Amino acid sequence: MKILLTGVSGLLGINLAQDTMNAHEVIGVARGKLPRAPFQVINADLSDLSKIAPILDTVEPAWVINCAALANLEDCEADPDSARRLNVDLPAQLARACWDRGLHFVHISTDAVFDGEKDSPYTEDDAPNPLGVYAQTKLEGENNFSGAPE
Repeated sequence: MKILLTGVSGLLGINLAQDTMNAHEVIGVARGKLPRAPFQVINADLSDLSKIAPILDTVEPAWVINCAALANLEDCEADPDSARRLNVDLPAQLARACWDRGLHFVHISTDAVFDGEKDSPYTEDDAPNPLGVYAQTKLEGENNFSGAPE
């Protein structure tokens, strides 16, 4: 099966790609160069949302797994617009583009949507309480496409 994995130059993305590449054809998308990757990498800045459709149409994956995010907390606080573009707008556009093409889509969020005050592990039933721009935008990214596009 062909999987398009965004954010492949990040810690989560590269580890997921390496764990998956022996069982599936992995094609990664990275903003910067990823030297000597053992799978195909497309260099693209997905903060430019116009890049999404051409990549999907060229690659024709069965699945898209979104690991792309602006995850540096200081960068998110300093530039909330960039955080919103990558953590809210990008997942929504990817979800819509996948929906339109009949592709499976997985979006990876973060446990940072919780405030860390609970003494036991969090579950899906716990109310989120994001404390910073990163956590707030990741939660908005989750909620931005909780159902089928309108």
